[in-house]
Amino acid sequence: MSEFKLRGSAMGGFADCARRAAFRQFAPIIAEKTGIEQKPRIFSRQARVGHAVHKQLELLLIAKDRGEAPDTVLIDQAVTEVLVTGPEQRYETDEIEPAWDGLPENDEIADLETATTMIRNMSDGLKEAVERIDPAAIEPGISALIEGVEVTAHPDWLTSDYKIGDLKSHKGTEPGNYIAQFGTSAAILQENGEPVNGLEQFNLQRLKTKQSPLRIVEYDVKVATRYARTLIGRTANNLEAFLDSGDPESFNANPRSPLCSPKWCDAWGTEWCKVHKQ
Repeated sequence: MSEFKLRGSAMGGFADCARRAAFRQFAPIIAEKTGIEQKPRIFSRQARVGHAVHKQLELLLIAKDRGEAPDTVLIDQAVTEVLVTGPEQRYETDEIEPAWDGLPENDEIADLETATTMIRNMSDGLKEAVERIDPAAIEPGISALIEGVEVTAHPDWLTSDYKIGDLKSHKGTEPGNYIAQFGTSAAILQENGEPVNGLEQFNLQRLKTKQSPLRIVEYDVKVATRYARTLIGRTANNLEAFLDSGDPESFNANPRSPLCSPKWCDAWGTEWCKVHKQ
């Protein structure tokens, strides 16, 4: 099954509802085996702002790594470009995001001015985050073969003292929410013979009216890695069962998931999943 790939950022989804996560992660093979096609993905203004925040962090870290003062004009231009036109196409996907005017309207982020204000409100918090990070690698792509499946990840940074870091700027960034993602990154590095001394989640919430304080959550490396490896193994077994049978029941559904709705789940109401909230 080495031709199939699991993304570290998707592993939390498999923990929550494996059938929902599989429908997006394995869309081509699901269409081939069942004839059930993926719905067109709906992009959001919230996600676009998140992309722009990460672009700002990336450029700030690059400047620090080079021992240079950040070029604020260049950074502002790059952030605006991401907001207006969308992020660079990355992470082995064919999906291309629409320009800002093509994104669905949203009450929380009414216009570009509101989005820009939210990002500016994070400036001090981002500077504090950068001061705390000694980057050895910025946005590295890492991968390893685990349980017969290629597993990939793109942590926001790796530090010189072998810590994995990632910035979360949206709601729902409470401790534990991303243990699967961090544990997967750690497992990949360990498979490649690299040490992992820490897992740090930097929380900096996007707000319209005030500066959000920076909060750092640390995960236990051993606990997170063991959890991720168990989850990867279970997902690999589910995938193997599906390849043999073509049965959606190979992936367990979770109708109690807070994301079990047509808004958040592409599989909701399709032949792939009838086990959902009514």
